[in-house]
Amino acid sequence: MGMDMNMGMGMDMSSDSAAFVDTNSSMARSYWYIIAAVLGFTALLRIFKIAETRSRLRLAKLRAVSHPTQPRNALTQAFATGSAILREIAGPKYHINNRWISWLSPPSLGRSLIVVIYMSVILYMLLWHSITFDAYYYEKVAFRAAWVSVTQVPFVYLLASKASLIGLLSGSSHERINWLHRWVSRTLLVTVTVHGGFFYAEWYRADLVEVELQMMTMVKYGIGAWSILAWTFLTSLTPIRSFSYELFVLQHIAAAAVFLWLLWMHVPDYAQYNIWFAIAALAFDKLAMYAWTAWTNAPTPHPASRGSTSRSGLSKFLGHRASIRAV
Repeated sequence: MGMDMNMGMGMDMSSDSAAFVDTNSSMARSYWYIIAAVLGFTALLRIFKIAETRSRLRLAKLRAVSHPTQPRNALTQAFATGSAILREIAGPKYHINNRWISWLSPPSLGRSLIVVIYMSVILYMLLWHSITFDAYYYEKVAFRAAWVSVTQVPFVYLLASKASLIGLLSGSSHERINWLHRWVSRTLLVTVTVHGGFFYAEWYRADLVEVELQMMTMVKYGIGAWSILAWTFLTSLTPIRSFSYELFVLQHIAAAAVFLWLLWMHVPDYAQYNIWFAIAALAFDKLAMYAWTAWTNAPTPHPASRGSTSRSGLSKFLGHRASIRAV
């Protein structure tokens, strides 16, 4: 299940083949180019929406026009029309009306389209120039699946962060994009399964399964990483997650940390930058949340009030106040 190993069949795969490395690393870069392009486009839409909202509020305050919310030019008209179309597409949702399996209801149409597009991109990256029925067929698919898998890992951790660049650029909270975190994680489980499955198929055909498990330590770490992913998938299902949410959170955090360690032990040096990327996302998330909590809760003196005021702008008083109205 390793990305870089001696296959024991008369050929040295320690270099992962120059053609494999060049093509697969280029594919990994393309993945992040696509993510960056989508986030950039989303950020531009958000900036335009903020500017348009402020313009409408200013016109309403000045009473310069009778209908400030009405589009005033072709650009704002196109934006309003596009937003309305997307809202209509995103809304429909099929719900299974059964108390035992209602949790199997698919996402809304909009979310389903996003998932289908993402999985289509992953499938294209997995298959492009890797399906050639020659002596290297199993290796090519296995190596490609390895690169596609490890490249997705930082994105999974970014989507799980409460304070991340994704939320900042898209203007979405952690709660609103957590569903995407789950689906990207499920896609990761599929590609990791393909990675290990094709290597196993090659070893089985050559009767080398036991040899690989005994000689290649990294294979055992890879199996462990896959097991953590499978465990995370099972425990994230609604019936199990809702049984004890606090326990789910604790084991989920522990599993995320153990997974990164197993992955670090499994992947070769030239792919470990993905693990560092994921660790950086986790560290930034925790530091940002601690800093934000400290900043918003730090009391500052307010001359016009008897109490103190937090930096969030909310006054704090001792005790409780009640408003009573007699009718």
